[in-house]
Amino acid sequence: MLLDLIKTFAFFKLRQDDNFVDRLNYYFTATFLIVLSLLVSFKMFGGKPIECWLPAEYTKSWEDYSEMFCWAQNTYWLPYEIDLPSDIIEKPVIKISYYQWVPFFLLIEAMMFYMPSIHIGDLVSMACDPENLKSEVRTKNLNSIAEYLISQFFHQFHSTSGQRIAMHTVMKCLNIRYFDFYISTLYIVVKLLYVLNAALQFYLVNYFLQTDRYSIYGWGVIMDLLNGKEWEESGYFPRSALCDMQIRTLGNVQKHTVQCVLVINIFTEKIFILLWIWYMTICFLNLFNFCTWTFLTLSAEKRFHFVLRNLALADPSFREHFYSSQVRAFVMDHLKLDGVFVLRMLSLHAGAMFTAELVLQIWRIFHPIIREKSTLMREQPRTTVVNNLYNLDDDLTFYDIHNRQMPQDVWPTRISQRLLSAEAAV
Repeated sequence: MLLDLIKTFAFFKLRQDDNFVDRLNYYFTATFLIVLSLLVSFKMFGGKPIECWLPAEYTKSWEDYSEMFCWAQNTYWLPYEIDLPSDIIEKPVIKISYYQWVPFFLLIEAMMFYMPSIHIGDLVSMACDPENLKSEVRTKNLNSIAEYLISQFFHQFHSTSGQRIAMHTVMKCLNIRYFDFYISTLYIVVKLLYVLNAALQFYLVNYFLQTDRYSIYGWGVIMDLLNGKEWEESGYFPRSALCDMQIRTLGNVQKHTVQCVLVINIFTEKIFILLWIWYMTICFLNLFNFCTWTFLTLSAEKRFHFVLRNLALADPSFREHFYSSQVRAFVMDHLKLDGVFVLRMLSLHAGAMFTAELVLQIWRIFHPIIREKSTLMREQPRTTVVNNLYNLDDDLTFYDIHNRQMPQDVWPTRISQRLLSAEAAV
């Protein structure tokens, strides 16, 4: 049985399409919460989470029944200096109703940390292939990734633009998956969900533990401990609690109050103090990570310098100042937000050199197109043909890339000829 429980952790496995802060959320925090849930469950269902003191005249069966009843029924805490009132309803008590639900609460929290996620793992897994150390495998993977990305740049961002208008002309928000910022936006939203989820945990813990006197649970408990205020004064996570029972006898209903020891609260208090500290840490990390990635993704200058830096790294003869305007067009018109985002993720996991070679390979394919466009825009007036440059060279290049029928050095000539013939036809 224990082996089966351990196998369930395979569900929470590390991926290669994220960063360290993402892993802190969906993997390490979720796994940690599941481990805590299992430990509490073993104590609750495998041991005696509650033990009650009863008068000597109670038999063993009465004792077992009392402990089971008090465990299932909510207990309450009353300071020792306050006498027990005769009427149960009049007792000024602090009810304790959470300890039975601690394992399930921890499991729900684990799922909340795991649920926000995004997968682009196929590309990253191919880029992180250990076989990339072999030259032929590395070249094959580079070509495969480059071909896939190029087809996406042409097909998704341009060729499907007409389709998405036909598909969703009224509810245009449904077309977002065709936009060039879809993956980037999705990733930033996931980062935001991590921030909101970590912040939400403070409210959930306060509500679950019924610590209404503390605006922030963990801070209040820590201050109590630093001030030497134990559970006997605060009433939170009491080791000793009271339980009222009504036992029906022949022709009578007897009321009994027994005192019980909640051993489970010794662990529960430490668990939630530790979790509060962890949630505070991960909340700040998530916020910083969200702001960082939002800036890196949305900043045009950051995207431009990222690509420029990779081109210079892959080709020492690359002259940054000479190709600056063309690289900017490459980033803005072809790679766009999602293209640069995917390259960033590849750089994060596959390494700088692999990504630099990939950027250079894509650049060598697009550079003749960009150069020819620039020439045509300078030499020709703004006709309908020039305004539809993307459609013309997209169709041509997309066909040639996939059918592999045109050498790279011939592309500019063919594009120019097609543009000129189309203009003449108009």
